[in-house]
Amino acid sequence: MILLFIFLFAQYSSTKSYVIKDVEQDSFNLARFYSVRFEEILSKSAIIPTMVAAYLDTSTSEATGNTQEYLGKIIRKHPFIYSAGIAYEPGEAPESRQGLFFPTSYSRNGKIYFSGGKNPGYDYTTESWYKEAKETGKPGWSAPHIDPNNTGMLLFSYSAPFYQEGRFKGVASVSISLEQVIRQINNIRLARTGYAFLVGRNGEYLAFPDHTRILNGNIRDFNDQLGQLMINGKMGLIETRDPLRNERCLIVYHPAADSGLSLGFVYPEREVMLDLYVMEIKTLLLGLLGMASLLVVTIIISNSVITPVSKLAEGVSKMAQGQLNYKITVDATSSEVFELARAYNLLSENIENQINEIRKMEAEKERMESEIAIARRIQSSVIPSISDAECRKHKIDIAGITLPARDVGGDFYDFFFIDEDRVGFMLGDASGKGVPAAIYMAVCRALLRASALRGAGPGECLTSANKMLCGENYPDMFITVFYGILNTKTGALSYSNGGHMPPVVFHNGNTVLMEDPGNIPLGIDRKTTFSSEVISCIDGIVLYSDGVTDARNTDGDFFTTERLQETISARMSYNSATIMNQTGEILKQFADKTEQGDDITILVLKRN
Repeated sequence: MILLFIFLFAQYSSTKSYVIKDVEQDSFNLARFYSVRFEEILSKSAIIPTMVAAYLDTSTSEATGNTQEYLGKIIRKHPFIYSAGIAYEPGEAPESRQGLFFPTSYSRNGKIYFSGGKNPGYDYTTESWYKEAKETGKPGWSAPHIDPNNTGMLLFSYSAPFYQEGRFKGVASVSISLEQVIRQINNIRLARTGYAFLVGRNGEYLAFPDHTRILNGNIRDFNDQLGQLMINGKMGLIETRDPLRNERCLIVYHPAADSGLSLGFVYPEREVMLDLYVMEIKTLLLGLLGMASLLVVTIIISNSVITPVSKLAEGVSKMAQGQLNYKITVDATSSEVFELARAYNLLSENIENQINEIRKMEAEKERMESEIAIARRIQSSVIPSISDAECRKHKIDIAGITLPARDVGGDFYDFFFIDEDRVGFMLGDASGKGVPAAIYMAVCRALLRASALRGAGPGECLTSANKMLCGENYPDMFITVFYGILNTKTGALSYSNGGHMPPVVFHNGNTVLMEDPGNIPLGIDRKTTFSSEVISCIDGIVLYSDGVTDARNTDGDFFTTERLQETISARMSYNSATIMNQTGEILKQFADKTEQGDDITILVLKRN
């Protein structure tokens, strides 16, 4: 009896920690499910304003001359988007329109409406989605806000500024409705009375059982520690009080994708622990019942089960020695012993079947790992190399590296000698990660190299590859590419940039960040043409993917283009391999223990 109570106490202590871990793990899985769904919508939505802004940067009229048709086409093509609009800076609208001008298309009840651009009661220049894009000069997600079209709908907007001749002209923006996400979160039930809630990047409630607190309440007012953790995008579990009922509870918090929003899951402590208490009571009763039954059975049939039990013991011994198909036959007057023997035989058969299934699963796992390893070796084999003798012959110093975020990645770099004095080089970054991005990257690299080796100029190569990519069915895939041809004797550089990060150029003992031409990536618009630009003389160039500048440290800070340029400037007198290696080491020190979120690629070329 004493041993039973000791067992129950130890089981309670260990089971309690397991219950808490299960609550945390279940909530993390639920949060990841919603984060993945939310991330798909966010990533697809974020592409559109950036494309519109890139187009308007170089356009002298508003979106192909027909704003209503242009914006309506966006809504029809992307049904997950609620509205799309072009907000002009006052006095900068086309056709001499004065004051505020914000033409918008939005979807309601399956129909698409157009606002016309004039709404005297709405000053969008005071909204966060407009001000942040104007002040930072960068695209991004704003804080959630109420629909200006008087629907009362809660929206989440992604905005991108656009310019003409370096002058700020306005903001291109799309909005997605959070109503469906909020309804799904409000329908989540945890334990018996638990619930889920959603907060914005400043801690304001976006989804909460008490609807009066939405946008009017803040998690920090209830628990500042929890609020700071959720605002900073952390994940974990905290024991605190319920913000709705003010009773003891467990709250699991997890970021909602890369949106600045955070999910919370509330489990009342009394309900979680009640199941544990019930389980302990049942275990105690079953233990007592089992002890009593064992005592009675032992007294009644001890003599009649010695031989059958010996056979059972022999069967167990055979099983322990690996003879899983060993069966036993028991002639017993006791039905319990007979059932025990039958159960043993069934257990032996089930264990053998399970082992066979495990072997099949292990074989399948090994096959998949082998295929991924082969894909990784194939991708590594296409990375170009050059000997010291070739470098001296062509008076060029080249070094490159690519680090996939997964087993295989969507980044690539390539270089090749067109003739004795000219070297062609390129660096690309396909959308997404993993095997799909690697395949898409390989197709684009093959198209570009084929055009380049025929002697086509950079702009012509990108234009030809873009048409081929758009002609195939690659849904939601695109790639940014920079391709240049460097004359190693004169230093003249001919290049074309397809939406890629601006390279760092060595010129007259200084580093200069090349201007961004504002081109869109390849694979988006078949009609897009890319021109070749020329720089008269450079000493070297550094190409990189956005996995370098977008790398984050444990505080969530980005590495940034400015920090990259400073790192390269301090080492521009070194050879290419040293610049590449030391830049990679500094990037690694900056990220510390933060998981690599994107493929990282660096290519350095210097004239000798």
